[in-house]
Amino acid sequence: MNVLIADVNWLLSALAQSSAALIAIVGGLLVSRYVALHAEQEAAKRRLADLDRRLVEADRSVAEAERALAQHAVDDLLESDELFEYLLKTQGAELTAEAALDALDADPEDYDVVVLEDRVGFYFNEWSTAVSVLFPLIPDSEEQVEWLEFRRGRDLAVRNRYTWSWVYDQIVDEKVERARKEREAAERAARQKQPFGSLIKPVDYSSLIGRVQNPALTAAYRISDSQHELAKVSDLRTRVSEATGARTALRQERRLAAETFDATRQPAGFVLALQVLSFLALCGLVVPVVVMGFGPMTLEPWARALIIAVFIMGLALLLRFLYVYASYLRADGRAELPRSVVGLLTR
Repeated sequence: MNVLIADVNWLLSALAQSSAALIAIVGGLLVSRYVALHAEQEAAKRRLADLDRRLVEADRSVAEAERALAQHAVDDLLESDELFEYLLKTQGAELTAEAALDALDADPEDYDVVVLEDRVGFYFNEWSTAVSVLFPLIPDSEEQVEWLEFRRGRDLAVRNRYTWSWVYDQIVDEKVERARKEREAAERAARQKQPFGSLIKPVDYSSLIGRVQNPALTAAYRISDSQHELAKVSDLRTRVSEATGARTALRQERRLAAETFDATRQPAGFVLALQVLSFLALCGLVVPVVVMGFGPMTLEPWARALIIAVFIMGLALLLRFLYVYASYLRADGRAELPRSVVGLLTR
C-alpha cells in the first residue's frame, strides 16, 4: 500500500515539476522579451514626443515663411502712390482692406485676407503718424533737402521708409509751392510800390529752387530696387520651400516612429503564448497538485493514464506553438498567427 502511494506521489510530483520547469523556461523567455519590449516602447515614446515638438516648430516655421511671403506681396501692392493719393483725397479717413483693393484695382483672391487687413491698418497708421510728425518739422521754405538728409540726426519712429519718404515729398512740395506763392505775392506788392513797377517783369527762379534729381541716377536706383525685389522674393520662396520640405521630412519620420511604437505595444503571438502557458500550467501543474492534495491514496490505471495524457496534451500544445511561431518568422512561412489556442489546433 505504501509503495502504491509512493508511486502515485512520485508520478504526480514528476509531472508537476516537469510542467513547472517548462513554464519557468518559456515564461522566463517571455518576461525577458516583455522587459526588452517595454524599454523599446519607452524609447519610441520619447522619440515620438521629440518629433511632435519638432513638428510644432516646423509648422510654426512654415507659417512664418508663408506669412512673410504673403506680407511681402501685400506690401508690394500697398507701397504705391495710388494708395497714398487715395488717403489724401479721403482726408485720412479710416482705411479698410476693401477700400484699398478698390483704390488699387486689385483682385482680393491674389492676397491673403488676414495679412491684407493687418498691413492695411499698419500703412494707415504709419501714414497718419508720418503726416502728424513731419508737417511741423518741415520749414515753410522753397529750399528743401532730400529725405535722407532731412532724416539724418532726427529721432523719427520710422517703420516703413517708403511711407515716410512719400509723405515727406508731398509736404515738401506743398510747402515749397506755398512759399513760392508767398514770395511772388510779396514781390508783386513791392513792385507796385515802385515807380513803373508794373513794367518790371519778375524773374522766374523756380527752375533754380528745389531738390535736384539726376535722371540717370534715378534710373539706376530703380534698376537696383528691381534687382533687390527679385532677390528678396526668391529668398522668401526658398525659405517657404525649405521649411515645407523640413516639415514633410519630419512628418514622414514621425509616421515611421509611430509604426515602431505600435509594433512594440503588442508583439505578434504574445497573447497566444500566454494562452499556451496557461493551458500547460492547468494541465501539467494544477491538475497533479490538486490530485495530490485532495485525491485518494491510490489511483486506478485509467486515472494515471488520464493525468499523463493531460500533461502530454499541454506539452504537445507548447511544441505546436513553437513550430507555428517558427513558421511565422520565416519569410515564406505563415502570413499570420492564430488568435487563440483553438486556432492553433485547427489551423
